[in-house]
Amino acid sequence: MLEEKLEQAHQQKTGRNRKIRIALVVFGGFFGILIIGLSSLDFSKQREQTVVTNNTAPAAPTASEDTDENRDAFTKALAQYEHDFEILFFENGIENWNETAFREMKEMKQAAISLFGTGKYRQATQHMQLLQEKAAITVEEAQHSFDENFQKAFSFLNNDRYDEARFHIDQALLTAPQSSEAAAVKLQIEQLPALLPLLNEAETARLEKNLQKEHDYLKQVIQISPKRDKQARRLKEVAEVLTRQQFEEQIAAGFTAVRSGKATKARDHFQKAKNIAAGRKELSILMREIASLEKSITIENALARAKSDVRRDDWQNAKVNFGKVLAEAPGNTTAQNGLIKADQILRLHDNFDQFFAAPYRLADSKVKRAAMNILTSAKTTSQYSYSIKTKTDQLELLLTKLSRNISVLITSDTKTHILIRGVGKVGVVAQKEIHLRPGRYTFEGTRDDYKSKLLHVLIPYDKDIFTLFITCDEPI
Repeated sequence: MLEEKLEQAHQQKTGRNRKIRIALVVFGGFFGILIIGLSSLDFSKQREQTVVTNNTAPAAPTASEDTDENRDAFTKALAQYEHDFEILFFENGIENWNETAFREMKEMKQAAISLFGTGKYRQATQHMQLLQEKAAITVEEAQHSFDENFQKAFSFLNNDRYDEARFHIDQALLTAPQSSEAAAVKLQIEQLPALLPLLNEAETARLEKNLQKEHDYLKQVIQISPKRDKQARRLKEVAEVLTRQQFEEQIAAGFTAVRSGKATKARDHFQKAKNIAAGRKELSILMREIASLEKSITIENALARAKSDVRRDDWQNAKVNFGKVLAEAPGNTTAQNGLIKADQILRLHDNFDQFFAAPYRLADSKVKRAAMNILTSAKTTSQYSYSIKTKTDQLELLLTKLSRNISVLITSDTKTHILIRGVGKVGVVAQKEIHLRPGRYTFEGTRDDYKSKLLHVLIPYDKDIFTLFITCDEPI
């Protein structure tokens, strides 16, 4: 973050200052040694060897200057200056920041080189010492200017003051054009024109307590400038509050839907709340309410279908739906009574259908008594089932028809003796009318010297007259 970058810049400044101090110490030590070395030389002997030349020739260096020691001292001083300071000039942008000082140092360097070129090694070395001192001061001033402008730019950036921040970061970059820290700060400053309207809108939304609007503007701010810690923290806070509000809204809407009996809508709100915060205990409470509602709806729907089945006299489906109700609510008395009634009516249907499937069994006294008992039971039940009432009427009519006598006209050849097994004799007749109740009978004809004949007949209950012909006409 910016604080970390400032700390890095401070460390770089400390490193540069250390370089400068080391250079000063080295130069100071170097020149101290040089002065001591020069003072120990015997210049009197060298002066005696001075050669006088004519006026047109350049003056030869004195013996005190024209020595290998002085020449080597200058060479080393020049190399050290170029290595220690001119690199700093480039890093600190001295040429752009202080053109006057930079020009003066170039001139001092050139003058020292010129003195060296004329053999004035000692003077050249002294010029180098002055140059080094000026360079150290200039670099120190440049570093101070960078630190001051960088700090101000940082402060104005933190306060979102674009014009001031931009001015000071540009000043800082004059003295340190290679500074990655300053470049990073400048990049953030250049984002301010785009950020300031968003920040203002976010602040307005905050004052208006419009969290969603504030969240949206802060999100745009962080998308443009991810390193804005203050806004990032606020965005996180707002997002957490919005999440909590959204969760609570979904939970509240879910309970409202439950109270309104809208299970599907309640489940939808439950799922949305779960997507927001799956571990909240409110979810389990809401789900219990939804499950209870769904159970009651299942019971109500099954009971409604059962009642509809009863109205339609569909007791088979009514039994199924009453069973569904009891599966969810075993103590439901309506379903219990409905199921009992459905079973009674369905059993009656089975009994009636058995009689109708074999109606002539009703001619039997035992079967007839069973049918009468069924009719007695059906009398109280038929008020709930039209089909039972219909079948009751049908069975009563059937019993009536089976209880009346049917005219049976028997025709023969006056030679065959006729009897009805289990009933009685008819005799030898040409034609005779008797009365029998509907049912199955066996007529037997016999004649001497002729084979006997059996005739199985069914006297129907739905006819008034039944005729038959029987003779024994096959000799033995």
